[in-house]
Amino acid sequence: MNAPSHPKAAAAQEALGTLGEIEEMLASARQRLLRSSCARHPDLAGKIYRLRRARDQLFGDQADVFGEPAWDMLLDLYQAEREGRVLAVSSVCIGANAATSTALRRMRELEDRGLIERRRDPQDGRRSFVRASDRAILLIDAWLDKVSETVEAA
Repeated sequence: MNAPSHPKAAAAQEALGTLGEIEEMLASARQRLLRSSCARHPDLAGKIYRLRRARDQLFGDQADVFGEPAWDMLLDLYQAEREGRVLAVSSVCIGANAATSTALRRMRELEDRGLIERRRDPQDGRRSFVRASDRAILLIDAWLDKVSETVEAA
C-alpha cells in the first residue's frame, strides 16, 4: 500500500493501525477472561439445564407451569460460550423449550436488557447468531458460584 504523502494523513493511518492492534488485544483478553471465568464451574450450567429438561420430561404435560424460557436460553448460551460454540437464533429458540413466538419475544427482551447480543451471519444474511453478553456471563458466573457454595455446604 502506498504511504500517504501528507503528514497528517500518515499520522491518521498510523493511529488507525494502532487502534486495530489495541482492538485485537482487547478481543483476545476478553476471550481469555471469559474462558477462565467459565472454567470455574465445568459443565455446571449444562447440568442445571439438563436437570430442567429431565424435570420437564417427568412432569409431562404439567411441565409448562415451570416455564422459564429466558433462563433456559441464558444457560444454553453460557454453556455454548464455555464450549466455544456459536448458536443460531433457531437453536436458541429450540433450547428455550417454549413456543417459537415466546422464545423470540424473550430473546428480544434479553437483548433489550443487554443480556444477549445478536449479529448477522456474514455468509447468510437470513440467519443471525446469538451469544450471551459479557455482563450476562459474569452474572451467571456469580450465580453459579452461589449454587456451588450452597451445594457444597449442604
